[in-house]
Amino acid sequence: MDQVRYLTEAKVEEFRKSIGEHLEWYYSGNGDGPRIDEGDLRLTDIQWGVPSTQLSLNQNRPHMSDAVNALAVYRAMDQLTRYQASDERLWVYLCHTTFANYSRARWLGKGRTSSIDGDVRRVRNHFFAKGNRAVFRDNAISRLWWLGSIAYDIDRERPDEVLNLILFRQEVRSSLLDRVGISSNRRVLQMICRIMGEHWREDQDKRLFSRVAFRDWMKEINRRGGVLLLDALGEGALMGLLRREAKRAARSAGGSD
Repeated sequence: MDQVRYLTEAKVEEFRKSIGEHLEWYYSGNGDGPRIDEGDLRLTDIQWGVPSTQLSLNQNRPHMSDAVNALAVYRAMDQLTRYQASDERLWVYLCHTTFANYSRARWLGKGRTSSIDGDVRRVRNHFFAKGNRAVFRDNAISRLWWLGSIAYDIDRERPDEVLNLILFRQEVRSSLLDRVGISSNRRVLQMICRIMGEHWREDQDKRLFSRVAFRDWMKEINRRGGVLLLDALGEGALMGLLRREAKRAARSAGGSD
C-alpha cells in the first residue's frame, strides 16, 4: 500500500506550459521529462494498492484493454470520493509518473503528427485534465477510474459485464456517458444497461449497438426525460418505456425484430 499523492496547482500549470519542450519524452520516453521535486508534491491520508505500472494493452486494438484497466485502476483507488476523483492535480501526477508508459502507449502510440500544435494538443488532452469533461472522458487514467466507478455503481456483482457493454463501441460509450441527464442518474443507467444486456444476448446482429440506433435511443430517452422526468416513473413504467424505445431504435437500424 502507498499514499495517494498529487501535484501542486502551480506545478500542473508549469507542466502544461512546457509540453512543447518535452515532446520527445511524451511520445517516446526518451530525453528529459518534466521534473518533479518533493516540494511539488502533496500527500493525502488515502492508502491505495498501486496496480501494475504496466496496465494491459492490446497493441493492435488498444481500446479493447480499457475494461480490464478500468477495473484495475478503480479497485486500487476505490477509497477516492468523486469529488477527489475530479481533481486534475492527482491525475496529472499519475500520468507523469506511475502510469507514464501506459498513458504514452495508449494515446500517443501512433507517434508524432506533422504538426507540433497537434502533438501538444494530444498530450494536453490525455496527460492533463482541465475541467470535468476532460477528467471524465479524456485523461488517460482518470477516465479509467470513472469507468470503473460507474460500472460498480450500476452492478457491483458484475462490473466487468457492464464495461463490456458500455465499451463495445466508442459511439455507445459517448452516447451513454457524455449525456449528463443519463450518466448522472444511477437508476436510469442501471435499467438502460439491463436492456442493453437483453439485446446483446438476444440479437445476433447487435443492431441496438450500431452508431445510428444507439444514438437514436439515447436522444429519445433524453427527449422523454425532459418531458416525463424519467426518474419519477415507477420501475415498470420506466422499463417499459426504455424497452419500447430500444426496440424501435434497433428496428429502425435495419431488419425486423
